[in-house]
Parts: sequence; structure tokens; C-alpha cells
Amino acid sequence: MAQAVAANAQSPVVIGCKLPSAGVPETAERFFRIAPGSFQEWDATGRVFGQNLCSAYACAKAPDRSEGTIGSASVTYTVGVVHGTGEAYWRVTGASGLATDHGPCRIAAPPKP
Repeated sequence: MAQAVAANAQSPVVIGCKLPSAGVPETAERFFRIAPGSFQEWDATGRVFGQNLCSAYACAKAPDRSEGTIGSASVTYTVGVVHGTGEAYWRVTGASGLATDHGPCRIAAPPKP
């Protein structure tokens, strides 16, 4: 039974997203490691992935995708990956002031510690 559960588990995927901000012309790429029930952001200063953001923000898992959210009271960013296709994406809801509410991310190699 445990082997069947392990066989269906999705490995973590690192994705790079340029999450836009209102009034900022060029946005630096942010890196996230995402898997069902796990969502971490790369801390460039500490050179490690941070704590699991699913304990503070909403995360969603489905057989074909994993998503995590970060945000504030007025804006929420969702980043996710479709496990079968490798498609990675971001979307924003709320008072973002952005011209677009979604875009692509890329599957990335883990940043070097």
C-alpha cells in the first residue's frame, strides 16, 4: 500500500516566475519549489528555500497540478505547475493594477546554494 502511495506522489518542481508589480517596469525572476502540499520560495540572501508557505497561505493540490498562493489583504498571486505537461504559470486576483492577470512561468533548475 505504501509503495502505491509513493508511486503516485509528485516530485517537487522548481519554477521561475516574473511576478509583475504595478508601476515596476522590469521584475526580477522569483523561484518557487512546489509539490502537492508544499510551496516554498527561494531566499536569495540565505541561499535556501524557505519554510512551507502552505502553513500560512492557501495551497491546492489535484492529481494533475499543484498550486500555491502568496499575497496580502488586497492582492493574491497564485503560482502553479501542471504535472503532466510541465506547464508552469502565475495569476493574480485583487487590486493589482496590472495590465494582465496571468502569465507563464518556466521550469527551472534549482538555484545553487
